[in-house]
Amino acid sequence: MLHNFVFNRHDTVGANAAEEDADYLFECFVDMEELPIIKDDRDHRFLVVGRTGSGKTALFMQLAEDCDNCYPIDANAKGFCFTERISILEELSDKGINLSPYLKLLWTHVLAIEIIQETIPVDHKDTIMDRLKSIFVRKGKVKEENALRYLKEYQGHFWMETTERLRLITEKFTQDLENATRVDAEAQAKFGVFSAGIGSSYEDGEATSYTRQTTYAIEQRGIETICQNLANKISTIPKVIDALLNDKGRIMYVAIDKLDESVISDTFRYQSLRGLIDAIRDLNRDVEKLKIVVSLRTDLLDCILRKIKNPGQQYEKYKSLFLQIRWNRKQLIDLAEKRVHKLVKKRYQPKSVVSLRELFPEKIHTTENKVVSFEDYIIERSWNRPRDIIDFINFCIKQAEGNEKVTQDMVRQAEKQYSKDRYSSLQEEWQKTIPEIKILLDLLVGFAVEFNVSSIDEDKTIDWVHAVLCSEELSSPLYCLASEYDKQSVNYTTFRNKCLQLLYDAGAIGIKFSSSDPLRWSYQEDYAYVKDDIRENSSVRIHPGLWAFYGICE
Repeated sequence: MLHNFVFNRHDTVGANAAEEDADYLFECFVDMEELPIIKDDRDHRFLVVGRTGSGKTALFMQLAEDCDNCYPIDANAKGFCFTERISILEELSDKGINLSPYLKLLWTHVLAIEIIQETIPVDHKDTIMDRLKSIFVRKGKVKEENALRYLKEYQGHFWMETTERLRLITEKFTQDLENATRVDAEAQAKFGVFSAGIGSSYEDGEATSYTRQTTYAIEQRGIETICQNLANKISTIPKVIDALLNDKGRIMYVAIDKLDESVISDTFRYQSLRGLIDAIRDLNRDVEKLKIVVSLRTDLLDCILRKIKNPGQQYEKYKSLFLQIRWNRKQLIDLAEKRVHKLVKKRYQPKSVVSLRELFPEKIHTTENKVVSFEDYIIERSWNRPRDIIDFINFCIKQAEGNEKVTQDMVRQAEKQYSKDRYSSLQEEWQKTIPEIKILLDLLVGFAVEFNVSSIDEDKTIDWVHAVLCSEELSSPLYCLASEYDKQSVNYTTFRNKCLQLLYDAGAIGIKFSSSDPLRWSYQEDYAYVKDDIRENSSVRIHPGLWAFYGICE
């Protein structure tokens, strides 16, 4: 036990959000395998994937700390998340028009301007075109005239806010689309075919089915024309960036974070993010001294790639671009040890490294007289994320105010607060993806730690159906499935298994799909859920982090 050390009321081992954790983050950073991969410009992986709280933002903050040639982009603050409505694009997307080629070109343009803006000092903005021309003349490059003409057209955009830049670009898109479709529409009108007009939602009742198809075709051809013209200009932009960065003589990192903070579940935003991913992939490939990395939640990336499918682009082809963040037991303990030592060091200089066991109980006795280490106890109740470990330890410290050490009883009291907090956190994390997440979590009340799927019979499932229908989330897939069951269009096992699948995806339950399978947790492995995997003899286990909230024990 440390002498003269007593826990104070405001002691913590850091914050669970990286942006608020600067005091601990850099000194207590756990050197994982992902950072060297991100820094390696020869490694093509750029999609940094992980659950909320897994350390994606911390990883990018450490990259920026290590590399002065790193340009961090807060996508939410920059307007990359489309907080402003872009009506014309949304209307076309809702009609089923394929916007993917245009959105990819749009993001190539936006990223190019961001990179040029960051590379050339603001006090040189009046001479930016002269600077670019001088680089090409010096290097003997004359093929970039198209790109330079294109950039000259938009040079007034270089120091605008991204949201304003996007607004002006989409205004130009609307004008170009109207021009591109006018001749086509006039030709159709000569044959007496009614055209609903660009951006029409077909709600006036005048358009026939044939007319709708005609207008759709006109708009699709118009977009193809715009993309062809735009592609001819933009195709040489990577050479402009390449020459600019080669002139600098070192690689530039661009780290795009927080893309998922304001994204809501609609097709247009998924299409937009898919276009961004494709633009980044091509820029990384075509520009020698550039590496753009982007962080995304696992569930959001899955939606983007599975729901927005482009011809010839399969989900599996993108897997080689993933850099999955996962923490093992040793890394999580290392993180906890470093932060506890930092806490003590802030108060006074210890003679040696302070370990967890000097301030926390070595063992925890469970309700069935099992004995586990404190480290294993908190890791089992985590979702293998730094956020959970930091929060659990902070709750323990709060219980230990005025004491020299945390006791087993204090850990159990802290667990009650932690478990309630995790229940709320799961709702916040998954609300956009699973609108009924609170209802689903509440359905677990009254179950044992482990139970068989077969124990959820049709009577129990009917209660689940009614609970979902009362949510009135009319556009939710689960609500639609509940409605289908209510109309006897699907059987109860289909609805029941869908509820279990969503709880599994959220990490609230683990599933042992058959007697020969191990217990699986969605956050521990690349395991793609298949509808038919859940069987009557599958067993379900509620996550230990929720036991205290539900009042259950093993």
